[in-house]
Amino acid sequence: MVGGIFCALLAPVVFNWAYEYPILIAVSALLLSQRALFGTKLMGDGANRVRRSISIVAIALVVSQIAGGLLWSTAPDFVPVMAIGILLILTILAMGIRIVFGLCIVMLMLAAGGWNRLQLSLQPDVMTRSFFGIYTVGTTETDRSLIHGTTLHGIQMLGSDARQRTPTSYYGPQSGVGLALRAAPTLFGPEARVAAVGLGAGTLACYAQPKQSWRIYEIDPAIVKIASNPKQFTYLSKCLPDVPIVLGDARLMLAESPAASADLLIVDAFSSDSVPMHLLTREAFETYGRHLAPGGVLMIHISNRYLSLEPVLAAAAERGWTARAREFNATKTDRANNLTHSIWVAFARSPETLAKLEAVHPTDRWRPIKGRPGFKAWTDDYGSILPIIKMSNED
Repeated sequence: MVGGIFCALLAPVVFNWAYEYPILIAVSALLLSQRALFGTKLMGDGANRVRRSISIVAIALVVSQIAGGLLWSTAPDFVPVMAIGILLILTILAMGIRIVFGLCIVMLMLAAGGWNRLQLSLQPDVMTRSFFGIYTVGTTETDRSLIHGTTLHGIQMLGSDARQRTPTSYYGPQSGVGLALRAAPTLFGPEARVAAVGLGAGTLACYAQPKQSWRIYEIDPAIVKIASNPKQFTYLSKCLPDVPIVLGDARLMLAESPAASADLLIVDAFSSDSVPMHLLTREAFETYGRHLAPGGVLMIHISNRYLSLEPVLAAAAERGWTARAREFNATKTDRANNLTHSIWVAFARSPETLAKLEAVHPTDRWRPIKGRPGFKAWTDDYGSILPIIKMSNED
């Protein structure tokens, strides 16, 4: 119970990374029953035991730093592997001496990415932790990225003003959402009303046109802080500095908003690789339909490494929706420009609306959404990811 309280309530406040996990491993190593694997003769006793223990810890520290690239950043690839092997041998030798064994375990964890994690953690504005996860802002000479867990949530190119305003990653001009936002003036007029669920790095803001009305829904205050900080990302500050951001669960916030208050509703609220199931149920689609104006378009982002979400959306669309999918396959040149593979699905109440969307950029093809016979739609009472787990041979 105490451990659960610490991990759930205290750790997210005290740490900016999941340090409770390596701490748990280190403490577990100290609590293990200590029995020397090779008996006591190897380490000796008395003063010899102390000297050999200190030597093992000192060697482990140096080898761990070599493995982590601190002492030899240009080392060949085989050097870290050899260093890890040496650390394993030292750890085995230390068995039976509680503190030395625990310290060797710590050195192993530091060698396996821990030193790099510590360096990032100590830098300001690089790592942020909240109840919803751990966010890392990585910067190179040419771009800056936002990573949540194992998932990319946005890349911004650095340099000129034009580069900083260019949408990238899943949101490029030929992505489904890029096509929809570029078509918005044609479909809905110059004063189109756009609502976006999920802020990320704020990439979509740079599609905004002068007379358009935008509103963004975001559940995590940490993301708002990151996207609004010009030292981290400038999409918002350059393109939509005064955009209203509604904090809270988007489905609840949309239900409380006036009916028919958006012409284009964009849902991109995936947290790392987890799926917000309550945003993909039939009841959720009823909320989206209420929020959209007649003739409005709903865009949902379903790119995912592990789950095939099209059957979920196809089943949800059976009640009065028309759907088309846009899959963007990035070429080598696209990837060099920080564009990534993406799948977006467009929904409307009438086929004519989606036909107009496709007609604005006719060379960028949309396709029918892929359903699955017998698939049971997700509802607020039922949902299962088991039928949609991707097999290893799937794209």
